Amino acid sequence: MAKTQPIRDKEKVIEILKYLKKNNSTRDYLIFLTGVSTALRISEILSIKYSDIFNLNGSFKKYVSIICKGDKVRDITLSTQLKKEMKKYCKTNNISGHEFIFKSQKKNRLSRNRAFVILKDAAVNCGIENFGTHSMRKTFARRVYLDSGHDLGLVMNLLDHNDPKFTLRYIGIIQEDVDKVTGAIEW
Repeated sequence: MAKTQPIRDKEKVIEILKYLKKNNSTRDYLIFLTGVSTALRISEILSIKYSDIFNLNGSFKKYVSIICKGDKVRDITLSTQLKKEMKKYCKTNNISGHEFIFKSQKKNRLSRNRAFVILKDAAVNCGIENFGTHSMRKTFARRVYLDSGHDLGLVMNLLDHNDPKFTLRYIGIIQEDVDKVTGAIEW
Protein backbone atom coordinates (compact mmCIF):
# COMPACT_ATOMS: atom_id res chain seq x y z
CA MET A 1 0.00 0.00 0.00
CA ALA A 2 1.39 3.40 -0.99
CA LYS A 3 1.99 5.95 1.73
CA THR A 4 -0.39 8.90 1.94
CA GLN A 5 1.29 11.98 0.48
CA PRO A 6 0.66 15.71 0.50
CA ILE A 7 -0.56 17.30 -2.69
CA ARG A 8 2.54 19.08 -3.99
CA ASP A 9 0.94 21.08 -6.79
CA LYS A 10 -1.23 24.05 -5.80
CA GLU A 11 -3.11 23.75 -9.09
CA LYS A 12 -4.14 20.20 -8.17
CA VAL A 13 -5.56 21.48 -4.86
CA ILE A 14 -7.58 24.06 -6.79
CA GLU A 15 -8.67 21.38 -9.27
CA ILE A 16 -10.02 19.19 -6.45
CA LEU A 17 -11.82 22.16 -4.90
CA LYS A 18 -13.48 22.93 -8.23
CA TYR A 19 -14.35 19.27 -8.80
CA LEU A 20 -15.99 18.94 -5.39
CA LYS A 21 -17.93 22.16 -5.74
CA LYS A 22 -19.15 21.30 -9.22
CA ASN A 23 -19.77 17.55 -8.99
CA ASN A 24 -20.62 16.75 -5.40
CA SER A 25 -21.73 19.29 -2.89
CA THR A 26 -20.75 22.41 -1.08
CA ARG A 27 -20.36 20.30 2.06
CA ASP A 28 -17.64 18.15 0.48
CA TYR A 29 -15.92 21.19 -0.98
CA LEU A 30 -15.93 22.81 2.46
CA ILE A 31 -14.53 19.70 4.16
CA PHE A 32 -11.61 19.66 1.71
CA LEU A 33 -11.11 23.43 1.98
CA THR A 34 -11.02 23.14 5.76
CA GLY A 35 -8.51 20.30 5.51
CA VAL A 36 -6.08 22.16 3.26
CA SER A 37 -6.56 25.45 5.17
CA THR A 38 -5.87 24.11 8.67
CA ALA A 39 -3.70 21.43 10.22
CA LEU A 40 -6.75 19.52 11.45
CA ARG A 41 -7.22 15.79 11.07
CA ILE A 42 -10.40 14.53 9.37
CA SER A 43 -11.90 13.45 12.70
CA GLU A 44 -11.29 16.95 14.08
CA ILE A 45 -12.83 18.59 11.00
CA LEU A 46 -15.93 16.42 11.20
CA SER A 47 -16.37 17.24 14.90
CA ILE A 48 -16.63 21.00 14.29
CA LYS A 49 -19.90 22.48 15.51
CA TYR A 50 -21.48 25.81 14.64
CA SER A 51 -20.87 27.00 18.20
CA ASP A 52 -17.13 26.27 17.78
CA ILE A 53 -16.90 28.87 15.04
CA PHE A 54 -19.62 31.43 15.68
CA ASN A 55 -20.61 33.54 18.68
CA LEU A 56 -24.27 33.74 19.75
CA ASN A 57 -24.77 36.86 17.61
CA GLY A 58 -23.49 35.04 14.51
CA SER A 59 -20.11 36.76 14.38
CA PHE A 60 -16.94 34.72 14.09
CA LYS A 61 -14.98 33.79 17.16
CA LYS A 62 -11.39 35.01 17.09
CA TYR A 63 -10.15 31.43 17.49
CA VAL A 64 -11.77 28.11 16.80
CA SER A 65 -10.93 25.84 19.75
CA ILE A 66 -10.74 22.21 18.68
CA ILE A 67 -10.05 19.21 20.86
CA CYS A 68 -7.28 17.38 19.03
CA LYS A 69 -5.47 14.08 19.34
CA GLY A 70 -4.44 13.41 22.92
CA ASP A 71 -7.29 15.61 24.20
CA LYS A 72 -5.22 18.72 23.59
CA VAL A 73 -7.13 21.91 22.84
CA ARG A 74 -5.81 23.81 19.86
CA ASP A 75 -6.86 27.31 18.87
CA ILE A 76 -6.86 27.87 15.13
CA THR A 77 -7.56 30.91 13.02
CA LEU A 78 -9.69 30.49 9.93
CA SER A 79 -8.66 32.11 6.67
CA THR A 80 -10.86 34.81 5.18
CA GLN A 81 -11.84 32.42 2.39
CA LEU A 82 -12.79 29.68 4.84
CA LYS A 83 -14.82 32.08 7.01
CA LYS A 84 -16.74 33.34 3.99
CA GLU A 85 -17.53 29.82 2.79
CA MET A 86 -18.46 28.58 6.29
CA LYS A 87 -20.85 31.47 6.87
CA LYS A 88 -22.55 30.99 3.51
CA TYR A 89 -22.79 27.21 3.99
CA CYS A 90 -24.26 27.44 7.50
CA LYS A 91 -26.79 30.05 6.44
CA THR A 92 -27.88 28.09 3.35
CA ASN A 93 -28.22 24.86 5.38
CA ASN A 94 -29.80 26.45 8.48
CA ILE A 95 -27.02 25.22 10.75
CA SER A 96 -26.89 26.87 14.14
CA GLY A 97 -26.39 26.30 17.87
CA HIS A 98 -24.49 23.15 18.75
CA GLU A 99 -25.10 21.37 15.45
CA PHE A 100 -22.29 19.69 13.58
CA ILE A 101 -21.28 21.60 10.46
CA PHE A 102 -20.66 18.51 8.35
CA LYS A 103 -23.69 16.22 8.43
CA SER A 104 -24.74 13.11 6.57
CA GLN A 105 -28.00 12.94 4.64
CA LYS A 106 -29.55 11.54 7.83
CA LYS A 107 -28.49 14.76 9.62
CA ASN A 108 -25.94 12.93 11.79
CA ARG A 109 -22.28 13.87 11.87
CA LEU A 110 -20.63 12.67 8.66
CA SER A 111 -18.48 9.58 9.26
CA ARG A 112 -14.74 9.44 8.64
CA ASN A 113 -15.23 6.53 6.25
CA ARG A 114 -17.79 8.39 4.15
CA ALA A 115 -15.58 11.48 4.06
CA PHE A 116 -12.66 9.31 2.92
CA VAL A 117 -14.70 7.76 0.08
CA ILE A 118 -15.89 11.18 -1.13
CA LEU A 119 -12.46 12.82 -1.00
CA LYS A 120 -10.58 9.83 -2.41
CA ASP A 121 -12.99 9.75 -5.37
CA ALA A 122 -12.35 13.44 -6.03
CA ALA A 123 -8.58 12.95 -5.81
CA VAL A 124 -8.66 10.00 -8.21
CA ASN A 125 -10.80 11.96 -10.67
CA CYS A 126 -8.27 14.80 -10.52
CA GLY A 127 -5.29 12.51 -11.07
CA ILE A 128 -3.92 12.49 -7.52
CA GLU A 129 -2.19 9.32 -6.35
CA ASN A 130 -1.45 8.23 -2.78
CA PHE A 131 -4.30 10.32 -1.38
CA GLY A 132 -5.88 9.78 1.99
CA THR A 133 -7.71 12.17 4.28
CA HIS A 134 -4.38 12.88 6.01
CA SER A 135 -3.16 14.29 2.68
CA MET A 136 -5.07 17.49 3.45
CA ARG A 137 -3.21 18.05 6.74
CA LYS A 138 0.10 17.19 5.07
CA THR A 139 -0.66 19.55 2.16
CA PHE A 140 -1.35 22.45 4.51
CA ALA A 141 1.79 21.77 6.56
CA ARG A 142 3.91 21.52 3.41
CA ARG A 143 2.51 24.82 2.16
CA VAL A 144 3.30 26.50 5.50
CA TYR A 145 6.83 25.07 5.35
CA LEU A 146 7.46 26.39 1.84
CA ASP A 147 5.70 29.76 2.34
CA SER A 148 7.52 30.40 5.64
CA GLY A 149 10.94 30.05 4.06
CA HIS A 150 11.37 26.51 5.40
CA ASP A 151 10.59 27.29 9.05
CA LEU A 152 10.60 23.71 10.31
CA GLY A 153 10.04 24.78 13.93
CA LEU A 154 6.80 26.51 12.96
CA VAL A 155 5.57 23.43 11.12
CA MET A 156 6.55 21.11 13.95
CA ASN A 157 4.63 23.31 16.40
CA LEU A 158 1.63 23.45 14.07
CA LEU A 159 1.55 19.66 13.79
CA ASP A 160 2.56 19.03 17.41
CA HIS A 161 5.60 17.01 16.26
CA ASN A 162 8.84 16.50 18.19
CA ASP A 163 11.12 15.00 15.55
CA PRO A 164 12.35 17.19 12.66
CA LYS A 165 13.14 14.15 10.48
CA PHE A 166 9.64 12.78 10.97
CA THR A 167 8.10 16.17 10.12
CA LEU A 168 10.13 16.47 6.91
CA ARG A 169 9.03 12.99 5.81
CA TYR A 170 5.46 13.78 6.87
CA ILE A 171 5.24 16.85 4.64
CA GLY A 172 6.84 15.05 1.74
CA ILE A 173 10.25 16.69 1.63
CA ILE A 174 12.00 14.02 -0.33
CA GLN A 175 15.27 13.53 -2.12
CA GLU A 176 14.08 15.19 -5.34
CA ASP A 177 13.24 18.36 -3.34
CA VAL A 178 16.70 18.32 -1.79
CA ASP A 179 18.25 17.71 -5.23
CA LYS A 180 16.47 20.76 -6.70
CA VAL A 181 17.99 23.02 -4.05
CA THR A 182 21.47 21.52 -3.91
CA GLY A 183 21.68 21.12 -7.69
CA ALA A 184 20.91 24.79 -8.17
CA ILE A 185 23.72 26.14 -6.01
CA GLU A 186 26.57 27.55 -8.05
CA TRP A 187 29.51 29.74 -7.12
